[in-house]
This record gives sequence, C-alpha cells and structure tokens, in this order.
Amino acid sequence: MSARTTALSELVRGGAFDWHRPAGWRSLLRTTRLLARPAKLASLLELELVKELARTRGPEAFSFLTTARFLARQLSLEQRVDCAHHHFSYEQATYSRAYIDAVYRGQGLELWRVESEGHVFAIRLMVANDNLWEGYLSVVAFVDDQRVCVFSFSYVDAAIFAEPSAPIVFVTRKQSGRHPAEQQAFARAFHHSSPPYFCLAALAGIALANGTRALAAIRHDAHAAYSRSDAQVLRKSYDEFWAVFHATELDEKAYRIAVPFELGDLAEVSANHRRRAKLRRERWSEVTESACATLRSFATSEPAERS
Repeated sequence: MSARTTALSELVRGGAFDWHRPAGWRSLLRTTRLLARPAKLASLLELELVKELARTRGPEAFSFLTTARFLARQLSLEQRVDCAHHHFSYEQATYSRAYIDAVYRGQGLELWRVESEGHVFAIRLMVANDNLWEGYLSVVAFVDDQRVCVFSFSYVDAAIFAEPSAPIVFVTRKQSGRHPAEQQAFARAFHHSSPPYFCLAALAGIALANGTRALAAIRHDAHAAYSRSDAQVLRKSYDEFWAVFHATELDEKAYRIAVPFELGDLAEVSANHRRRAKLRRERWSEVTESACATLRSFATSEPAERS
C-alpha cells in the first residue's frame, strides 16, 4: 500500500476529517494538496498523541488542515502540517505518560491554585475544548470551577518566524469569559489584577520550563479569526495587551515577549500605585514559578537553555 493510500486510510479510520460534510471547492483543493504530501502526512498520523486526539475529538480533530485557519493567517498548508507535527512530536518527546494522561486524557494539569476569601482560584493546562485551530493547548483560569479566561498556544519551531530553529511557545488565543461575579472576586483577591495577566504569567512559566526565554504572541492582524470589521477590537485585545509586557517585533505574525517579564522599574510607578503594582508583580511571579515547577516535574529530561 502506498504512503498516500495509507495516510488517507488512517485519516478516514481515525475520524480526523468528516468526509460526509459538504465541503467547498477550496477545502477539496486543500485536501488534494495535502494528500500530495503523503510521507509528511503519514509521519504526522503515526504519532501516538495524534491518534489519541483523533479518537477523542473525532471529525474536528484535524479540520484545520483543510480549512484556511490555523494559528496564524499567513501559514501555508505545508507549514500547518509542520506545526502540527512539531507540537505533537515535541510533547511526546518531552513529557511523561502522567503528563499526557492529565493534559490529553484527563481534566487538565493544575499549574497554580490559591484559596482566598471563600473562593478557589486555579489555572489548568488542558487541550482546548473548542477551536483547536487557535492552538492545541490552553491555559485556563477558573474561579470556583467557572472558566473565566483562556489563552491557547502550540509549540512551534521558531524557524517559522525566521529565527534559529528551536521550540517556542506561540500564544494564539486570548479570551475572557463573561462572568462578572467571578471576575470581581478575582479582582478583590488579587489587588485589582485580572485573569489574563495570570494566564500569561503561567505561559511564561511554561516557556521557562521548556528552556526558552521568550514567548511568541500573535499579532492582531495575523489572528486566525481576523476581519477588518473586528480589527480595532482585536488590536486592543492582543497588541495593546502584549505592549504591557514590552513586546517587540518578531515578524509579520507575532511579537516577542521576554520571560521572565521585563516590567520596568517600580520607582517609575507613582507612589500611590507602587504598592499595588508590587503586589501584582509578586503574584504574577508566583504563578510563573508554580507553572514552571509543575511542568518540570513531568519532564523526561532537563531542558536545554535557549534564548
């Protein structure tokens, strides 16, 4: 059996694509182009994590391969396959079976948890429960088991940003939930901070646990869901948020955020707000350290330090 036939057979049998759904001519064209790369596709489908995801997620598991949306608008079809392969092969090679069970088969891996003022605040690492094309993994903030914020990401090769080849965390989704009571409880407990800052702090810990000193953060106009009508909203939600952490240009798809965060001198903060700012930064550092320590406890080897 040829590699092309084997790849197609595995896709259908594994439920990676829903071949019974009506597809536009563009999806059919992408499918044809995808199957023209049988060796690369077969290599992706041979990964145990990929087989697991196809079994658990069904037809939607790899729909990104035949749609126009995955991680960033500028990625070609071949780059999408490469990014998927990089993510899953990196996860398999880096983390233990206990990690895989918790993140990919369970309710997620708890990276940080605090009980305060009668509430339980937690951040978990888990497979995204929707929109896998915005990132395979999600850092999710909870207040009393209510999801209040989601940041999604994938491990990609930094070469897609014209950087030296090395794994890097590519943050591609930032979304807050509309739960005012829980959001207010979070603000009271953590000195007027909010869940997105804590989620990014957890991602900084994930990057450090993997031996990297930076995050790649999606630009608003590279976002997979970008449209001109939503451009201003996306710019405020993404670009302006990254700017708080002194993001610098990486390429047309992403910004670079150094980790640990470079937040400037507290002496430059007004005296009235300095104590509050100091407390916020201490909390963010606690989240980063907790996330880093948790992931390192599941790593199968010490990460190589990368810039």
